[in-house]
Amino acid sequence: MDVGGADAARSILQQTVGDERADAILSNIDDRQSQGLYTLRNSEAKQLAHVLSKERPQTIAVVLAQLHQDQAAAVFDRLPDEMHSDIAYRMASLPEISPQALAELEADLAAELKEIVSGPTTRAGGVEAVVNVLRPRSRKTPSFWGRSDARR
Repeated sequence: MDVGGADAARSILQQTVGDERADAILSNIDDRQSQGLYTLRNSEAKQLAHVLSKERPQTIAVVLAQLHQDQAAAVFDRLPDEMHSDIAYRMASLPEISPQALAELEADLAAELKEIVSGPTTRAGGVEAVVNVLRPRSRKTPSFWGRSDARR
């Protein structure tokens, strides 16, 4: 028998507050996970650094303070060097932030991240690209194609 998990939580909530209220609570949790910190915490450091690099150091400090330590360090490393001291100073002196302000900041950044992740892609590379690059040069086969180690 499984111990814990979503089914166990649903069962306990249903027994405690009833089916309708339990569904409403769990739906609210699902809605919160689909945005905000969930999105930021599950973004690649490179993408998050790209979005944050356009923000003020105070905003970056707030976001980094909300992330897991390893992710915050990876994002910090990808930000421009000239911003590092200002961001670090602001992180060290952060005041308390209201949940409302944090929620608005998270929503804005999550929306921007989603635009980057779901934006249009362009095909790059492939055999056709190699043919198009080599065709105009000459009809000679590049010397590396004749080597057996180049095919591995």
